[in-house]
Amino acid sequence: MTRPSMRLSIDARSDRVTLSGDLVVWTLERLSALDATGIDLAALARLDTAGAWELARRRAAGAALTGLSARHANLLATVTAALTVADPQPPAVPPWRRVLQATGRRVTGAGLYLAQLAEYLGRTLAALARALRHPTRFPLTALIHHAQETGLRAVPIVTVMSFLIGVVLAFQGSDQLRQFGAEVFVVDLIAISILRELGILLTAIVVAGRTASALTASIGSMKMRQEVDAMRTLGLDPDMVLVLPRILALVMVLPILGLISAIAGLLGGAVMS
Repeated sequence: MTRPSMRLSIDARSDRVTLSGDLVVWTLERLSALDATGIDLAALARLDTAGAWELARRRAAGAALTGLSARHANLLATVTAALTVADPQPPAVPPWRRVLQATGRRVTGAGLYLAQLAEYLGRTLAALARALRHPTRFPLTALIHHAQETGLRAVPIVTVMSFLIGVVLAFQGSDQLRQFGAEVFVVDLIAISILRELGILLTAIVVAGRTASALTASIGSMKMRQEVDAMRTLGLDPDMVLVLPRILALVMVLPILGLISAIAGLLGGAVMS
């Protein structure tokens, strides 16, 4: 096969190019090097999609195309219709509107989050009501297991942290109260701080960071592996099997952990005192 050729005749008296021959992908490079505001295509023999793309690009840039035959004009129209058109740039948003939009998105997100929490609470209470009506459906073994995981295994870290907090509180309190001759009130400082605030607060922080995140990750992984859908297929209620035992286990063990934390904090303060 012989490659097609393209012959160009350039009118030097004006910025105009006359094409004759074949305008195809093999001969396109010669036309790309020329800069003309008008192109005469009356003598053009062959035209492919690559040449039509070049002509469409030049016409979009302002070049005038003349002498197109009906066949070439149809090909050029088809290629032009298939060209990608850049989306217009949106107008610049004023700063005050951006602030309002961001605030609106945050408020809407907070509302949706509260709605999801309300739905979660309602589903949990509904599952609790079903468990009270039908006690045999409640997985007691899962409740004991989660009570052990969330309560018994959290005792060491809660005890150590509360003990050290009591030690630090006693040391810092005595050092400050010594300046006023009120070291005797260190005992009251430790007792009130641990029993009213720090004991249960530290326990809640530990449970939230250690236990709640682990429970969320386990249910999320089950959702990803479609185990929750499998439970529904088997006729099991995920709220009853997965959610309710974990929440009841936390409700049961949190007061016990709070008591252990308070005792450990008081012991640490007593040792330091």
